[in-house]
Amino acid sequence: MSRLVKIQVVSDTICPWCFVGKRRLEKAMAAAAKELRLQFEVTWEPFFLDPTLPKAGVNKLERYKSKFSEAQVARILPMMAEVGASLEPPVRFSYGGMMGATRDSHRLIEFARSKGGPAKQNELVECLFQAYFENEKSMGDDAVLLECAERVGLDRGEAEEALRTDAFGDEVDEAASRWTHEHGITGVPFFRIADGKYEASGARDEDYFAGVFRRIAAGMDAAAAKAAPKPGPATAAASAP
Repeated sequence: MSRLVKIQVVSDTICPWCFVGKRRLEKAMAAAAKELRLQFEVTWEPFFLDPTLPKAGVNKLERYKSKFSEAQVARILPMMAEVGASLEPPVRFSYGGMMGATRDSHRLIEFARSKGGPAKQNELVECLFQAYFENEKSMGDDAVLLECAERVGLDRGEAEEALRTDAFGDEVDEAASRWTHEHGITGVPFFRIADGKYEASGARDEDYFAGVFRRIAAGMDAAAAKAAPKPGPATAAASAP
């Protein structure tokens, strides 16, 4: 019986808690793969935290200040530094650079899935998160997107063509709208696990995911035991002392 657990993560490439959630989820998956013999398939779904952002971008720190107030930002930044340092591997959140529109980054993530499935998509998401949060690169900058595409083994020419022609644009727009309007998601990250049997919003800690995975594994074990053939009379007689 398959022990594959499918997980959809609704995320935006400029969402710091999505990066935190990715790290925590991956730590829990690694433990569950070893202890519970589970396998995982993670796919990344689009969400627009701020659809008004221009592609050229705006100053990241100034945007935070206008959204939260300068006093709030002064409290948030040290907290995020502490959270980032606690992750495995750690994340060094940086607040310089520009915050650009994320639609093209989501299109490239879909392009990666079309070329290498969820595993390649996950590699690209990791590269994009690192570029934006740690290296102060903008998600609205095609050069940054193409650098990540090439770094994870995608063909740069094909990726450039995909960006130029608005490939996967309709799919990204429709998916983002569906998650917002049909599923009622107003913030990310949002995790949909085992075809929606478990759903959670926010960067849950490893214990939450570990508990979900234990329940899933227990259900699989129970189903396997129920499906196992029962010994018939001949078998029972043959096995009798």
